[in-house]
Amino acid sequence: MTKWCAILLVFMLKMHTGYMVLVWIAIAVGILLVAILIVKATKTNPREIAGMDMRCKKCGTETGGMMCPKCNKTFGV
Repeated sequence: MTKWCAILLVFMLKMHTGYMVLVWIAIAVGILLVAILIVKATKTNPREIAGMDMRCKKCGTETGGMMCPKCNKTFGV
């Protein structure tokens, strides 16, 4: 009986250390990701609108994030 308990204990310790390595790697990746996001948030201008160009790329007209009325003229209905 004690032989099987010892084998089971050794197996559990090996399995535990393998999972602990994965846990430590996950913790390190999480801390790195949070640090990168904090640095990115501090460098970003708070007045900047994310993902919108305020001017048309073709003619330079101020559009306010909408489609350019000069460049996107459609004829007909």
